Amino acid sequence: MVTHSLRRKFALLLGGLGLAIGVIVYTNFDTSNTVASRLDATREQFLPRLIAANSLRERFKTMSLLLENAAVEGESGYLEESDTVSLRLFRDLDLLTTLTPQASRAELMELGRSVAEYHRLARMLAEAFLEESLDDLFHGDEIESLAG
Repeated sequence: MVTHSLRRKFALLLGGLGLAIGVIVYTNFDTSNTVASRLDATREQFLPRLIAANSLRERFKTMSLLLENAAVEGESGYLEESDTVSLRLFRDLDLLTTLTPQASRAELMELGRSVAEYHRLARMLAEAFLEESLDDLFHGDEIESLAG
């Protein structure tokens, strides 16, 4: 067996420690670059969908508020504004549908049908308030269909 001097042992220990630190640093930088590129790819994939989804929420809130204002304040101008916002909402929904994988599109189409039905019924209610013909509304089949 070869005997090493204390100086040589210390040099080997420092060399091994330096090599270990070098491997750790290289692995860390390589891993961080890989993770960063994956995060960038994820952001590029999901950010447009997130923006479209957020705009849907805001447009729906605006549309609902305009319909409520039409009924409460008795201003028919709000109805036309709600129609415009509704059209924008459906354009955003179409955009979101094109950005969404095929497997999730059925849910978005169901959401679109629900929003269209909501807008139709809320607009009808607001028009009834504007015309003050609530008796016609409450005797119609629409309220029964809502209850069932």
